[in-house]
Amino acid sequence: MSDVAVAVIAILLLIMTFVYAWMVLQNFGRGLKDQSTSTSTFLALLDLTLVLQSHASKRLAQSAAHTRRYLCGLTG
Repeated sequence: MSDVAVAVIAILLLIMTFVYAWMVLQNFGRGLKDQSTSTSTFLALLDLTLVLQSHASKRLAQSAAHTRRYLCGLTG
């Protein structure tokens, strides 16, 4: 996967996570049993988002390091 695709997926998952969290908070008073299921789903989504963001940031750091090495090679 390219860096851009990973970053776009991570951003979309982050937005979906916030929307889902907002929906859970809007329905908070409607039963804790239902909320426990929703919360576990929310936490799974949040975990996936954090993993993808971590992967995207590592790839971006690698790309930046590669660009720095390349540019130093041109000027050195």
